[in-house]
This record gives sequence, C-alpha cells and structure tokens, in this order.
Amino acid sequence: MKCVDCSNVPLKFKDAVGVLPGGICGHLVIRCYNCLRFVQVAMGKTHSSPHGQQIFDVNTKLATGMYHSGIGPVQLNNFFTSMNLPNISESLIRRRCDEVGPVLEDLGEKSTSKALCEEGHLSATNSIESTGITASADGAFQRRRSGRCYNSLSGK
Repeated sequence: MKCVDCSNVPLKFKDAVGVLPGGICGHLVIRCYNCLRFVQVAMGKTHSSPHGQQIFDVNTKLATGMYHSGIGPVQLNNFFTSMNLPNISESLIRRRCDEVGPVLEDLGEKSTSKALCEEGHLSATNSIESTGITASADGAFQRRRSGRCYNSLSGK
C-alpha cells in the first residue's frame, strides 16, 4: 500500500483513521504521514461495473447466494442480525441482484436447452417402438378424497 501522491511512501495500518463500509466489505481510510492525504484502501477484491465503479466481489457473491438459497434482502438482514453482523442497505443488495440476475437467468436457459436437446437425442436413439419424449400424469388425483383437504402441493 502506497500513497497516490507520494508513490515511494508506504502506508501503515497504525495511521488508519476509519472504515467506509460497502456492503460486507469496505474501504480502510489511512492518512499518509508524508502529505497528510486520506487514502482509501479496498479491503477485498473488486471488479468494475459497466459504469466504471469498483464493486466488491463478495457483495456480488452474496447476491448469487441469495438467488441460490431463495431469500430476499429482509431475510438476509435478519440472518445477519442473528449473527451480530451489520445490516446491508437494501439498495446495495438490489443493485447486486440486478447485476447477477440476468447472468443466472441466461445460464439457466442454456442449461435447460442443453438438457432438453440431450433428452430428445437419447429418446430418439434409445426408442424401440416409441417416438419422441413420453410422459405420464395422474389426472385422477383431485377425485381421490377422504373428506380432508389434501392437495398435490403439500404432498398429503
């Protein structure tokens, strides 16, 4: 870590003034003892947004984990609260979800298309007397009643 103005002067942790939080990560603010300038040092890996702003990778990974686990910003902050971690602003979470969402949707579309093509190919090559993909459905489920309220979503 070196000062931007004084390129030969190393920055020291003992000269740290504070932390600027940015989601899970943040910037450490260190004062250069030579030029007395405040320098922000990133505390984690970053990548560039389309607008040129530096974004912490861990926040993007957090949004990916939210999609994977199926929780939203409120549930995430409830989870952080139970672990005595500071909350993350909902706007930051939404921006990271907006960054990750289209990529995950595109990946899902490609994966589904690939699996469908593979299933069609296997069905066509392994069929003896059938053509295409066959499916079975139980259309009598709603007619089976015992007086209780059962449905296919509850599995009861």
